[in-house]
Amino acid sequence: MNEMRKEKYEGAVRLLPFHSRQYAMEIDEKLASQVEEFRLRTGKPVSALINGREYSIGKDNVTINDLNTLIELSTGASAYSCREQLKNGFVTAAGGYRIGVCGTVARGVDDIVGYTMFSSANIRIPSEISGVSDEPLKYIFQKGFGSVLIVSPPGLGKTTLLRDMAASLSDGRLDGVKRRVAICDERGELAATYKGEAQLYVGKCTDVLDMCPKDKGINMLLRAMNPEIIVVDEITDERDSEAILRANSCGVYLAASAHGSGIEDILRRPAYKKLVDNHVFSYVINIKKESNKRKYIVSEVGGECLD
Repeated sequence: MNEMRKEKYEGAVRLLPFHSRQYAMEIDEKLASQVEEFRLRTGKPVSALINGREYSIGKDNVTINDLNTLIELSTGASAYSCREQLKNGFVTAAGGYRIGVCGTVARGVDDIVGYTMFSSANIRIPSEISGVSDEPLKYIFQKGFGSVLIVSPPGLGKTTLLRDMAASLSDGRLDGVKRRVAICDERGELAATYKGEAQLYVGKCTDVLDMCPKDKGINMLLRAMNPEIIVVDEITDERDSEAILRANSCGVYLAASAHGSGIEDILRRPAYKKLVDNHVFSYVINIKKESNKRKYIVSEVGGECLD
């Protein structure tokens, strides 16, 4: 296990109930390097998610008090300050850990306002792999830079690739040209902002708009930050598509992600088809898994590729 991965793993372990930490630290290092999440459910032992399967850690069951302590640790003992995140079912802890929660929801007049009780949680271990976007970007630079859509089924590293791409373009890692990158991080997964600071590396010339819906955030970034490239996570509906079309018409490049098996799959969805039909994206990066390794397939789509 490399040092960065080891540090992230140990940070996640420190968020676990005390009775489970020692068991988690005794997991074989090779196996520990594959842990994607820790999952906590009341009345059951903590489990580790490894390659899509859960394995119990220790014998002690998780209690409601354990979950309350987790939220206190994650929010710096101030769940109130993270109420907007909790309304969406998660909080972000120092170090970039995303804590998803379930429980009894408290409802206001028109919306969810929080939780009255927690029943389960998952601690996602953030994955930062510097250089993972180098090969796809080299190909794109060769052909002529343009907007990029990353497509893959869940769990193959779209967010990791998108984050590293933002950092590379912001720092000029491949060509020495630093670009103004703006991230609309609606779900807090790309930069994992905690108390105003990105916990995951997204580049020195990158601005982050955290927890803002994409349709509103893209317009805010266009007006306020003068970006050259806007990065967003998964496009979900036609409001997102309209905002992306406006950014494209302003001469701003886009980098976005989509759940799907390939370009043919996403073209069945109106939100994506509109963007492809309007030649917003010059490239699609399709992530495949072969022999337990990720493969990045870059394809050109309609529209000009501009240098």
